[in-house]
Parts: sequence; structure tokens; C-alpha cells
Amino acid sequence: RAVVLRQECAKDPIETSAPQQIFKRPHKQRKVKLSDVSEASSSVSTEHSKLFYKSVLGTFKEPIKEFRGKVGQVVSTGDKYLAAVEENKVLLPPLYNRYFVWGFPDCSAKIVTLEQDKTTSVFEGLHQGHIRCAAAVNEYTLLTAGDVPVVCVWLMKTTGTKDKAPTQLTLKKTLHGHSAPVSCLSCSNSYNLIVSGSQDCTCILWDLSKLAFLRQLQCRNGPITAICINELTGDITTCAKEYLYVWNVNGTLLASTSVTSKTHVSINCCVMSELISWDKDNVIITGSSDGIVRMWKMELVKTKSSKHSLSPPADITSGQCSSDAPFGSIPPDTNDDSVFISHQVSTTSGDIVDIDGAATSKSEHNVSMDISSSSEQREGLTWHRKLVQAVRLTLHTSFTRNDNTAPAEITAFCISKDHKKLFVGDSRGRIYAWSSMETTGRMADHWIRDEGADKCSKCKTLFSFTERKHHCRDCGNIFCSKCSGYEAVVLRIQVKKRVRVCEDCYNRNLEMSTL
Repeated sequence: RAVVLRQECAKDPIETSAPQQIFKRPHKQRKVKLSDVSEASSSVSTEHSKLFYKSVLGTFKEPIKEFRGKVGQVVSTGDKYLAAVEENKVLLPPLYNRYFVWGFPDCSAKIVTLEQDKTTSVFEGLHQGHIRCAAAVNEYTLLTAGDVPVVCVWLMKTTGTKDKAPTQLTLKKTLHGHSAPVSCLSCSNSYNLIVSGSQDCTCILWDLSKLAFLRQLQCRNGPITAICINELTGDITTCAKEYLYVWNVNGTLLASTSVTSKTHVSINCCVMSELISWDKDNVIITGSSDGIVRMWKMELVKTKSSKHSLSPPADITSGQCSSDAPFGSIPPDTNDDSVFISHQVSTTSGDIVDIDGAATSKSEHNVSMDISSSSEQREGLTWHRKLVQAVRLTLHTSFTRNDNTAPAEITAFCISKDHKKLFVGDSRGRIYAWSSMETTGRMADHWIRDEGADKCSKCKTLFSFTERKHHCRDCGNIFCSKCSGYEAVVLRIQVKKRVRVCEDCYNRNLEMSTL
């Protein structure tokens, strides 16, 4: 009987249909080879080297997008999709397929679809006077400000699921605090923060969830023209005419500087790289009315006083700053809730003295930070943050270049999600894409435009239909095919393969390689 039971169990259809081999692939090794780790680290370093702020930038000759008016906002919604609108328009998240537009003579506003340009909603009487700026917090909240120094918070409700469904705006709250019209707005969902800049030379930080006043930032150099909030660190960048200020989320001034010595130049827009919070190469990008894109890095500089003494810190309780504080550290008003602390090392004349003994004038507006050790304090040494210009982009837009036939002001910025591209919009409605020079067909910033030369820079041969123009990848000048028939590896543009260069650059690179 036992034998019969065994035979019946053996004929069980479940057992007979069960697979003989469950795992067709071997398990992963618990020990990782060192070669695999090195390959992974090299791939990561290669990806980081392609970031726009870590490589030599280049752009194409023609813009990737053109509008009839000034570019107002550019948003990168994906790897291959770029949404952009003109001035007096703001894109509405999360799909960015609609935008809020204002600036009509009757003080009205509209919500329009991006692709078809069809009006879905019309609003009248939102403000007393014209709307000057707006910002979309999310798909339910909209911020507006106008001639009256009040920031209005609106609730958006769409009555439908389609893009063409009408939208209703309901006033949630009005934020009062400025004494002049509000010129720009910015918001951060990560830090629940709203920053409004006004023509009264101040910025106000508001709590996004409670819609309450937090603190006030004072920039006494002029009206606020641009604001940017870093979503990773919470740092706030404010621009007043030609001056650039960097604050932390608590309202303490970290550093400030003047982007140019020309007083008629003003900063129109700014943006901050925010891919890696601990990256020391992070940049602050400013676009000004002279058509130049400037990238700034924040560095720590050690300074010492001529008398080997530190200036006393500010009185936190009374909110008063030291009398010999630099221009960059602005004392707050007595009615302000914010506290500004200055730990600047300065001489009796108010100048900052470097380690080598070279005095730095107050025009640099660098604010120090008291992180020095006890031994450094006894020697009169301290550290302070300093904004240093790292890169300048002048191709296509700068007014200072003679080869730019159509210069324009910089009006908008956008950084791609992977931080490999930088999109620049100007007042002529053009959007240029800057990325690493490793991509073929791009022009470096130091190259001369084709419109700026009609003959060879060396042999003076006139260019024609048969005699084409060729750029030297090293010096950037334009030559004929004979004078540029050399190839060399140009470290200046970080290209590892041999590229076209002129005779002089070829001989110079050859001499450097033999040393």
C-alpha cells in the first residue's frame, strides 16, 4: 500500500509540471571587484565634467527658439521639452501648458493655452492699476503685485479636467509691507517661502503656509530688479541695479558685489545652480542690460587687520551694527524684526586688508563670516565670503563686441534638469543653449562671429563662395582653408581629440608639448 501511495504522489500534475530550474541567472556576487568600483567612479566623474559650470561652454550659431518680443520666462519641463513665454507672462505648473498674461491697457489679465494660444479665462479688476509681476507657486496658488505696494495671493480653481477649461481666481489674502510698487516676486516650495522685491530698495520674506511676515532685507543701492531662491540651500539672491546680494534663508547677508563699474547697467535676471548642494563649484548667474552673462562663485578668503584686532560684532538684542562695518553689511531699521550681524575685519579707513598686505576697497562689498579659530583671532585673521567672477558669455548678445550685429539685453535664464545646458533668453526674443564644447558644431565664446570677418586673418584672402571661413579652435580667429590646415589638441576648450587650428596656435601647442 505504501508503494501505491508513492506512485500516486509521483503522478501528481503539480509536481510533474513544476520547473526543474527556478533561477536561470546566477546570483549577484556579494563582493564587488575594485575594477567595477573604478569604472563606476570614472563614469560619475565623466558625467560631472559635462555640467555646464564645470566645462568650457559653447553654443550654436542660430537660436533654438525665437519670439516676437522679449523672453520673459523659460522652463525646462523634461529632457527634450522646453517651455518659454514672452514678458508679462508666467507659465502655470505642473504641466506648463498654460500661462497667465497681464499688461493690457484695460488692466485685465487672462489665462491662455500655450500651444493653441486660446484664451480660457479673462479677469478684470484684480488690482488697483496695472499688474507689474506675477509668480505661480503651484497649480492652486498664484501671486500678483502691481502699482499698489501689495502682494495678492490668489487661489486657482479649474472647473474641468481639460486644458481649455475655465479657471476661477479667488483672493485668499493680501500681504502688506512695502512702501513702493512691487517689481519682482519669487517663491520656494521647499522652504515655504515667498520673497517680494520692491522699488523701495527692500525685499520682504513671507511664510508661504501662514502668509505672514518673516523679515526684511535692505538693499540701498536701488530698486530690486531680480530675485532667485535656491531650492537646495535656501540661499536668496537679490539684485539692485548693478549690485548683487546673496543672503541665507535667515536673512543674513553672506556676500555682495558690483557686477560692473558702469552705473547705467542693471541686472535683469539671475539664477543659481542647485544640482549638488555641497559642490564648491556652484555658480550664481546674472544677466544684465549690457548683454553679458556673468557666472559668480563664492569663495572663502582669509584677511587680517592692520591693528590685529577684530571689529566688535553687532548687538543682537538691540539690532545695531558696528560703526566701522563695511558698506555691504546694512544696519536694519529699528522697526524691523530682522537682525543683521557684521563680523568684518577692517582698518581705520574702512578698507579690507588681504594677507599679502594689499588693501581691498569698499566697492567690492564683501561680507565676512566669523569662522576663524582662536589662534587666528589672536593674530587678527578672519575668513569672509567673496563673490568671484568665474565665466563671462558675450557671444550673440554683448554690446561690447563689434562682431555682434544684433546685441540685446539678457532677460531670462533656465538651467536644464541635469545641469548640462544653460538657456539664455534676450530682449530680441531669442533663446540660445549653452553646453559643453564636447558636442560638435558649437562655437566657443571667444570665437569671432562669421559676420565679423570678410577676409583671412593671416593672408588677407577674401572669402567667397569657393573660399570658406574656418575658425581656429584655439584663438578663435577666422582663417582660410590653407592657413587653418593644422590639427592639434586644444586644452583651452577641453576637447581631447585633434581639432582645426591655425599655424601660430599649432606651433605654440607643439612647443608646449615638447617642454
